[in-house]
Amino acid sequence: YLTNRGIELHALGTLENLGDFAPILQEAHYQIHHLPVAYTPAFFGKFYQFLRQHQFDAVHIHTESNRTFLSFIAKVAGIPCIVTTVH
Repeated sequence: YLTNRGIELHALGTLENLGDFAPILQEAHYQIHHLPVAYTPAFFGKFYQFLRQHQFDAVHIHTESNRTFLSFIAKVAGIPCIVTTVH
């Protein structure tokens, strides 16, 4: 539905493996990306570059342990809408 209206859908997996939902999201026309999380400047730099490269209108962050850092990086990268969810 969304892709038919010109909206690109992306999912970034940050665990060591992409997980079981990656193929399901691909079938739903998501572009799947993988950047395993690490508490290092290199990881945060790669996350920043990923956001700048894609110039997203919105980012939804699920990661509980890194949500503050990831939200800050998204803001610095110029993302206009940042949503976080804690489960």
